[in-house]
Amino acid sequence: MEVHAHTHTARKKWFHYFWEFLMLFLAVTLGFLVENQREHYVEYQRLVRFAKQLVNGLARDTIQQNGVIDVLDFKERSLDSLRYFLAMPKDDSLKWKGVYKNVLILENPFRYTYQKPVFDQINYSGSLRLFNNEQIADSLLDYIYNGTIIEWQTNAEIEYITDVVIPFMSTHFDKNLIQQRFDTYIKKPGWDTSMVGHTLPPHFLDHVAEWEPVFENIVITAREKHELPYLNILEQRGKAISLISLLKKEYHLK
Repeated sequence: MEVHAHTHTARKKWFHYFWEFLMLFLAVTLGFLVENQREHYVEYQRLVRFAKQLVNGLARDTIQQNGVIDVLDFKERSLDSLRYFLAMPKDDSLKWKGVYKNVLILENPFRYTYQKPVFDQINYSGSLRLFNNEQIADSLLDYIYNGTIIEWQTNAEIEYITDVVIPFMSTHFDKNLIQQRFDTYIKKPGWDTSMVGHTLPPHFLDHVAEWEPVFENIVITAREKHELPYLNILEQRGKAISLISLLKKEYHLK
């Protein structure tokens, strides 16, 4: 009868298990660190891409803001000219020819838009959290909020012009004699551009006293509705310039 001898391998000592565990732990930890570093790199690259989009959008905003401010400067001067002529004590032709030269501005609204899709993409996708610089994050939110306020104010102005100003002017003013509108209307027989600013409609002065107080209030209200968005757009331009500087400095953009 054969006897089978069983071979016995030596049992591993505890430090063997310790080294195996340590190597496994280091491998898992290193993998985690590498993956975490990769995610941070990807997020940072996405953040830089957003920063570039924001800088480009803000640069386009400042160009638009400069144009809008020029238009609003002209509008403010025209509104102040209207108030100047309306303040004249005598309802004579000098006063109302001056009104006719400036009254068209009451019908001219403006719309303010900014690079909203860029901000919305960052805001609604949750990417705003990527901006670790609190000053940048707060400035972005402030810029978006101020832009929304300006939109509300300009919409209120447009509504006032549509509901109040245009119906009033259509009733009491002859648009053939409004200086800036002469070339866009069918002219009355015998009328030409030399009459604009020098002629009033027949019997116009006989009736102005009936509606002049209402017109004065319209001009004052129009001036107020113009001033609020105008001041906010001036402020918004400053915010845009400051944000561009912050983003370029933080993310080393040219």
